[in-house]
Amino acid sequence: MENCLFEYTAGQGPRWYIGGVDAHNAKNWVIRGNTFRDIQNPGEGDEPSEHAVHFWSNSENTLVERNLIVDCDRGIGFGLGDRGHSGGTIRNNMIYHSGAGGVPDVGVGLENARDTEVYNNTIYFESDYPNAIEIRFAGTTGGFVRNTLTNRAVALRDGGDAARSDNVTDALAVWFVQASTGNLRLASAVPSVVDKAAAVIGLTDDFDGALRPAGAGYDIGAHEYGSVPAPSPTPVPSPTPEERSGGGGCSVGVSAAGVFRPCFFLLPGDHNVPKDEVTSAAERDIPRQNNAVGEFIRRIAHRTRQHDGKEGFECLKFVRRSPFFTITTSRGPRDFYERIMGFRTRTRSRDVPYLPGTGNELPRHRRTKRHGHCSAPRGRA
Repeated sequence: MENCLFEYTAGQGPRWYIGGVDAHNAKNWVIRGNTFRDIQNPGEGDEPSEHAVHFWSNSENTLVERNLIVDCDRGIGFGLGDRGHSGGTIRNNMIYHSGAGGVPDVGVGLENARDTEVYNNTIYFESDYPNAIEIRFAGTTGGFVRNTLTNRAVALRDGGDAARSDNVTDALAVWFVQASTGNLRLASAVPSVVDKAAAVIGLTDDFDGALRPAGAGYDIGAHEYGSVPAPSPTPVPSPTPEERSGGGGCSVGVSAAGVFRPCFFLLPGDHNVPKDEVTSAAERDIPRQNNAVGEFIRRIAHRTRQHDGKEGFECLKFVRRSPFFTITTSRGPRDFYERIMGFRTRTRSRDVPYLPGTGNELPRHRRTKRHGHCSAPRGRA
């Protein structure tokens, strides 16, 4: 679930038993880049509302990252009571509560949640709740909480246990761009925060999808100070006639709706391109976006370089021609598909453009499972 808004526009919910995303027995879900606002008790007793994001009742391996949670009674929860959670990661989230309304509770709660990794979250409370993160009950073991930036405690409760390190718990509002709106990006290079985080496997970007580290080391919290956010998706224009016919190559872009979807254009080959343009610049020219197509393109670049020079295959040029990424090779598209993309093309009788959604595709009964869909792999490699 990605890039959604969950909000009670009245400023509070209609009753206390409400929530944002609430899942039981869920496996391998990803909750990324969403905004949650005002999921809070309207005044029905002293029970906090359910979490903005809650996975419990034997849910497993949930990834919750890059979400903004503002004025919700509870932020992110893995497990509840004896109905626990296994594995999973909570990272690069910003959680803010103004203290106005609702029944303010914890920012991140682990309850009988084993082997969970919680790192580089920023939590700032103006409510009087004492704990930003709670590690609760004996079933919560084997995980860790690191690189948290907050003004509240990272607390063990009721027999819970997890490794805790490199957490800053004395944050001030002036450290942030605009705490009162939930904008918890760093406003300046706070000495106790910038370049002070521990390296964690999986810590490669920040709340905005910008690369980490931006300086000598990683920054504590969800925002990497001085980082450059990944560019916004750009709509893909229709291919030109020249792109619909010709030799070997590949381009990948995004759909007009802003959804990343690989599509292939076979571009005329240029055998006179100097070999040194095989672009050493490939990695530099590819925005390191935290989405499937970014990973997809980097895989193509890596595989192309691996095959370069083998059995007559040469990558003549790899360039970014926004919003496309174009590979020009010394061999035709059939060879490119088989060697680089890993698609089986024995059913193709001639080298023609493969353009998903344009009618110029393999007949359905001829498609292999991988060739028929030609979609980017989900998530990171």
